[in-house]
Amino acid sequence: MIKNPLIITERLTISPLNLSDAQTIFQYRALPEIYKFQSWLPISLHEVKKMILSSSEFGDWNVGQWRQLGIYLKNSRTIIGDIGIQWQEENKFEIGFTLAPAFQKAGYAFEAVSAVINYLKNFYKIEFLVASTDPENLPSINLLKKLGFAKIKMLKNSIEIRGEWKDDLIFELKF
Repeated sequence: MIKNPLIITERLTISPLNLSDAQTIFQYRALPEIYKFQSWLPISLHEVKKMILSSSEFGDWNVGQWRQLGIYLKNSRTIIGDIGIQWQEENKFEIGFTLAPAFQKAGYAFEAVSAVINYLKNFYKIEFLVASTDPENLPSINLLKKLGFAKIKMLKNSIEIRGEWKDDLIFELKF
């Protein structure tokens, strides 16, 4: 079991979310260009705070649970996104990521997700990592490919998002 991670890259700090991040997370997660590709749409600041409290402590992390990390600009500690990690099986994890639109297309997502992947490889004997995305989410698809993930299958009408059944592309990264 790992303790709360602190990952530092050239431009970013990646660490568990804080309650003080709730307002910013609510603002970017509630944007239509963000939530259209995600199953979780926060409907209130209270809901974001509940998510932070329930998913930011790594000390008692169990199989099946999601944990969230904040992506912060290193120099200002401004939160610009978040990364979710689900421990699915002993050697299998799922990863997901969200970046506020103002910080997209600057290499931050690649830098952050790469660092988290390296962190997971160093602390767990993972054999592979999976990620899923909407087939229309081209920026995420391109990022996953750049990170070395391979598309393994398309699940038709497999995920319900706000009353609409959507397809889900599944990617895998083997170690």
